[in-house]
Amino acid sequence: MWWTKNVNRIVGIRIVRYGDEPAPHALYVANHISFFDIIVISAITPTTFISKNAVRYWPLIGQLSSLAGVVFIKRGKRSLIARIIDTAAKALNSGGSLTVFPEGTTHFSNEPKKFHSGLYQAAIDSQTPIQAIALAYIRDGGHDRAAAYVEGDNLLITLFQIMARPHTNVHVSFCPVTEPTFGDRNVLAQHTRQQIINARNSKMFVDTH
Repeated sequence: MWWTKNVNRIVGIRIVRYGDEPAPHALYVANHISFFDIIVISAITPTTFISKNAVRYWPLIGQLSSLAGVVFIKRGKRSLIARIIDTAAKALNSGGSLTVFPEGTTHFSNEPKKFHSGLYQAAIDSQTPIQAIALAYIRDGGHDRAAAYVEGDNLLITLFQIMARPHTNVHVSFCPVTEPTFGDRNVLAQHTRQQIINARNSKMFVDTH
């Protein structure tokens, strides 16, 4: 948390928090907008991340993610899904927290993409509470497209654009905790996605200067 707070300060990221307190032990699920999402969340609460393997090889971001303790997984390999869920459940059973991005990729729009439900099973198996985190990068009262990193964007150009300006504002809403008994993993995925949509739509975002 110490070094991610300092990275945010150096890069110029300013965090505005809303909602509930971060649960001390949870599976955190968040919408995914930027490669900075990891250092933003890890500056607020101690957690381990699960992310796609490609992030490991991104310039600078891969190194920062590794330092943040990200667990990289190869998506799309069905033979690994059961093993990944089991590993995640064991990590949650140990008392720590995990953060996942159920969209499986970064996305910029008013609503997140479909949430994949696989890793919600780890929360069910370990009987770990689930807490949704709604992220929104805001500039001049609207969503900040320059801070997003989506397919087709150039990583280095995006990084330089963010670092070249005085600051970038990210608004982070911690939603009410959902118990793993709320429903099966598909129900949990739909419910937490809707929590994030509601949080993003209900906020009168305060610009920081």
